[in-house]
Amino acid sequence: MSFLRKRHNAPLLALLIVFMSACGGGGSSSGGGGNANTETRGVFVGQFRITIESGSMQVHDGGTMTLFVEDTRVTRDPGTDATSGSLDGDSFAIQNSASVFLNDSGVSCTGLVQQVGIVEPGEVNGNIFSANLFCNGTPFSISGTFRTKFTRSAL
Repeated sequence: MSFLRKRHNAPLLALLIVFMSACGGGGSSSGGGGNANTETRGVFVGQFRITIESGSMQVHDGGTMTLFVEDTRVTRDPGTDATSGSLDGDSFAIQNSASVFLNDSGVSCTGLVQQVGIVEPGEVNGNIFSANLFCNGTPFSISGTFRTKFTRSAL
């Protein structure tokens, strides 16, 4: 896309590249206890779509998301990321510090990136959003959704 090559979009493009390459990273968990029903345990694979905004500039992108649902936890991208959140009934939240999640060479971020969702038989869906996100002193926001479908039982 030619608009991504323009010099004034360079910071936004850099943040997008960092986000996509770190689409996991380290993090912390949040939420209470709870149990997933047996028909909701296993591996769920699907897509996420996000918008990264700063001022009047926007970049839209997406990719594959893998979630592993256990009795009391949901873990994102278990093979590479392994950030998890506790189930509270059928809902969960995974929270990452932006500094751990987005920082890269030349990019320094503060704030939070969160993923909240609902576990239902056969699918796990939800939202991705940021709170108080600043990168190199510039305010950014991340918003999006994810939809995954059951692919196999837990091993």
